[in-house]
Amino acid sequence: MNYPIHEDDRGYFQEIARERDLRHSIKQVSIFTIKSGKTRGDHYHNKLIETFIVLEGNCMVSIFDENFTKELFMSVGDCVTIFPKKQHKFYTEVHCKMLSLASEEFNKDDPDVFKY
Repeated sequence: MNYPIHEDDRGYFQEIARERDLRHSIKQVSIFTIKSGKTRGDHYHNKLIETFIVLEGNCMVSIFDENFTKELFMSVGDCVTIFPKKQHKFYTEVHCKMLSLASEEFNKDDPDVFKY
């Protein structure tokens, strides 16, 4: 899902997600930032599926499981979907703002967040 930017003298418009392209339902939408030189995540979920879309800046996402490690460089408009049991973390050397589309609402009484 990397949709074109439509720009004119008023500014720009860019779609960020369409239902047909998503691989899961959306029950929570969040924005988070990563400060320069910092890492976020480094955990996995048993049930949650998340799609992350870069809104500003860029970052490196690392996705791990027992068989492999995948690293992706992401910039504005890029997205990645993380499935259950996949450990994931984000790192940036510049400020980064991301949108998270989650398949479940966060429950502070039963958080689906686990460290390896």
